[in-house]
Amino acid sequence: MWDIWFSGVLILLILSVIFGYRFLEHRVGYRAAERLRIGQMAAFLILFSVHGGTLLGGSVFAGLLGTAFAGTLLIEWTGVRWGWFFGRYRYTDTACILPAVGGVPLCYPIAWAGLIYAGFWTSLLWLPPSGGVVHLSVPFIGLTALEVTVLDFILDPIAVDEGRWVWQRQGRYYGVPWTNFAGWFSTVVVILLAVRWEMGSRLAIHTPSHWALIYPGLGYGLLAAITVRVCRERQLKIPAWLGGATALLTLGRIVWLQILP
Repeated sequence: MWDIWFSGVLILLILSVIFGYRFLEHRVGYRAAERLRIGQMAAFLILFSVHGGTLLGGSVFAGLLGTAFAGTLLIEWTGVRWGWFFGRYRYTDTACILPAVGGVPLCYPIAWAGLIYAGFWTSLLWLPPSGGVVHLSVPFIGLTALEVTVLDFILDPIAVDEGRWVWQRQGRYYGVPWTNFAGWFSTVVVILLAVRWEMGSRLAIHTPSHWALIYPGLGYGLLAAITVRVCRERQLKIPAWLGGATALLTLGRIVWLQILP
C-alpha cells in the first residue's frame, strides 16, 4: 500500500510539472503559473516529509532539511550582499512570488533543500547503505554535491533565460559564471558536513518496501528528463544534452538495481 500511494502521488506531481505550468503561463498568466509552481513545491516537500520521516525518522529528517534550508539561505544571502561563493548577482522582481529575506526569495532555499534531499538519496543508488546505515563519508558527500551541481548546470541557464536573476558579470556558460557552479558544489559539501557534525557520520534508515530507497532518485531522474524539452525550446543545447544524459544514467541505474537485480 505504501508503494502504491507514494508512486501515485509522485506520478501526479511529475505530470503537473510537465503540463501544468506552461498551460497556465500561456492561458492565464505568470502569477497563476507561479502559484502552481509554489503549490508543486509544497506538495513535493510534503511527499519528502512522509518519505524522510518514515525512512530516517522525524528528527533526523528535520535536521537534514532544516540545515539544508538554513545553510542555503545564509550562503545565498552572502552571495547577494557581497558576491561570496557564487559571484555577484541579484534577484529580479519576477524571481518568485514568495517574500524575500535579505534579498533572497524564500522559494529558492526551499527548492534547494529539496534538491539536496533528492541528491542525498540519489547517491544511495551508487553508494548503497550497509546494514541499514547511510555512511556520510567523503565520497558520499562529494557525490551528492556533484549530483546537485549537475542539476544547477541544467536549471541555472533556464532561470537566467527567464530573467529570474541577473549576474553582474555574465559568464560564458549561457550567461552563468563558472564560480556559480563551484559555489554550489562547495555549498552542498558544507551543508552535509554540518549534518555530519550535528548527527554523526552514520544515519540509520528503515525501509518499509523494496522501492522506498529509490523514490527521490526517481524524482531526480525525471526532473532531469523534464528539463530536456524546456532547454530545447530555449535553444540551450548543452543543458538539454546534460539533462538527457543525467536522466538516462539515473533511470538506467534504477532499472539495473530494481528490475535486473
